[in-house]
Amino acid sequence: VALRLLSLFAAFGIAAWLRWKDGEPHFAQLPAWRWIALWAALPVLLSPVSRDVAYSLREWKSEVLYGMLALSTFFVLVRSEQALRTTLRVLIAGYAALTLWAIGARLHAGEWIESSYFGGTGTFSTYVVTATPLFVVAWRLRLFGARTSWLMALLLTLGLCAGLLTEQRSFWLASGLQVAALLVLLRAARVWKPSPALFWGGLAAVAALSCWLLLEAIARRYGPGTDLLSLFSQDPRARNWGQVVAWIAERPLGYGFGRGMMAKAFPEMWGRPDMFWHAHNVVLNFGFQLGVPGMLALLGVFGALLVFWLRLLREENSALRAAGIAGALVVLGVFAR
Repeated sequence: VALRLLSLFAAFGIAAWLRWKDGEPHFAQLPAWRWIALWAALPVLLSPVSRDVAYSLREWKSEVLYGMLALSTFFVLVRSEQALRTTLRVLIAGYAALTLWAIGARLHAGEWIESSYFGGTGTFSTYVVTATPLFVVAWRLRLFGARTSWLMALLLTLGLCAGLLTEQRSFWLASGLQVAALLVLLRAARVWKPSPALFWGGLAAVAALSCWLLLEAIARRYGPGTDLLSLFSQDPRARNWGQVVAWIAERPLGYGFGRGMMAKAFPEMWGRPDMFWHAHNVVLNFGFQLGVPGMLALLGVFGALLVFWLRLLREENSALRAAGIAGALVVLGVFAR
């Protein structure tokens, strides 16, 4: 953690110095900057109504402030194609190392080690969904020369194998949505011009494969022959969502920012068979923590970013269209996950 934060602070310091020296870029050029600023400021603005003010501010530091430092650092430093190429190589190298490490550790131990350096099943499956859309930009830039296509296909396969080993059901919903959206966006960006039969057949194949892998994830977790109707009907999340909505209605400004705030607000839940510490739904989690403004801010960030990336599909520059596709896939995949 210390090494990571030292690296972050050093990079931010360099970026701040360059921004002061050159006067560029203007942060009003950042996509969806108004929504991002609102999202980042809300936990502090609503901290007076938090059930635990000190905890909310600590969570804001780790969940928002550090992320904003990273975002602004990349926004300042990645201002040229060469900087983009270098950044992509580093990110892809990290992806390759983490994916191989995760697969090897899972096969060696026989189970996913939740306390590992590469993260638990939920964290790692979200990481794969976030990272793989970058391959679209790497492919367009021919980042590794003639071997780029084969290398991207290999890395994508490794990511999907790691995703299968996490046994996370939502991973296949998010990944299936991303692949289906990729086909639609490639067609919309005029990169791929399939016949109607090939296009709709491809979407049907993606849907079928995603459903099969989702069933495989369920079988791995609950055993073969699991009664799906019974499993979904007994899933406690639907009941939890109703309770969370009721709590949001009681406190429209939320209970305070922080992933563990539900446990702090309702400590009497611990030990009960119906205990849950978060809503398993990002919008409702923000609603519980930051109320109705939190939900609107979160939806505003995702919506504004998606609109920005989709607008790039109309650009004549094919590299910008590739960036638009990658950005849209990140937004859709992370939101669905």
